[in-house]
Amino acid sequence: MDLNKFILSFALALSPFVSQAQNVYVIEGNVGEAPEGTEILLFRDEGNLGTIVARDTLRAGKFRFEGETTGSGTDNMSLAAQYGGTGSMILRLYVRPGSYVRISSDDMFVYTWNVESDVPEQMERQKFIAPVRDLWIAVQRNNRQEDAVKAQLKAKGIAESDKSRLKAVRDSLKQATKQLHEEIILKESKMMAAMQVDDVWMLELLNNAYIAKHSEREDVKNSVRELYDKLPEMWRNTPMGKEAGAVIYPPAQFKVGEFVSDTDLYDLDGNVHRLADFRGKYILMDFWSYGCRGCVMAIPELKEIAETHKDSVAVVSLSLDNDKIWRKATEKYGVTGNNLNDRQGRAA
Repeated sequence: MDLNKFILSFALALSPFVSQAQNVYVIEGNVGEAPEGTEILLFRDEGNLGTIVARDTLRAGKFRFEGETTGSGTDNMSLAAQYGGTGSMILRLYVRPGSYVRISSDDMFVYTWNVESDVPEQMERQKFIAPVRDLWIAVQRNNRQEDAVKAQLKAKGIAESDKSRLKAVRDSLKQATKQLHEEIILKESKMMAAMQVDDVWMLELLNNAYIAKHSEREDVKNSVRELYDKLPEMWRNTPMGKEAGAVIYPPAQFKVGEFVSDTDLYDLDGNVHRLADFRGKYILMDFWSYGCRGCVMAIPELKEIAETHKDSVAVVSLSLDNDKIWRKATEKYGVTGNNLNDRQGRAA
């Protein structure tokens, strides 16, 4: 057999395995001061839902994950830790085919663990964390203390005097954490004003918009609003841009008797529906998601309402998930009736 033909045949036979190996990512961690037995959870972000794809238990402070990416682009992942009956804030990770991600820390403040990676999105995220790392560590420390206080409040036989004292401590921690978030937003906003807009930047804007929404400080609200106001139209029209805009500039509240705004909504077969289709009936709108426990628990009750009051009430379930997760959730939980989606990953 000709040697060149043999080499070519061998290469063709090997190519599927090479391709498969190239889609693999590896995440390794070394946490110095971690409690033994801590469970590390790895999530893949799918629309509004984080799906657990792997678990590992810390042994001598080390953990490791190896998996395959969903394609040739960047997969959005998240990592969290469970220990002592409590969970952590999540650490956002980005992986690509062939990625090797190294994580290290001397503490259990997961959100600010050090991440070494050559994935551009991960390097961009590190730019956000570095200037406000100390503030985020303080937030996580407060969260841990608040969890401990909540656990004490749930204890049986606790005296009323102790309960009042613990509630005061809890409220103080919440207020301190709120102030830390506000300082983070102000510092990040100055930094973001000089940065190029990308997906990582947009996610930070969206997260800050939700926090600023509940702030009483006008300087905090304005810092986020100014960033949004300067956004190019292209970014405003992305799903994150539209959501941020709705948070920063909430739509006007409807009054009794007014017509609500309408839009195209789709069923699982791709048929178009509009709220106007239900004119003449009261509309009970249920915004739901696969990862929302309360939403899932309400499904049987909503079915009962829809059947009992079918002549006067239309129950409209609007999924906030992307098409893949919506279909999965519908099948798992047996959602029926007016089960619709705007196909933008988040119902308008």
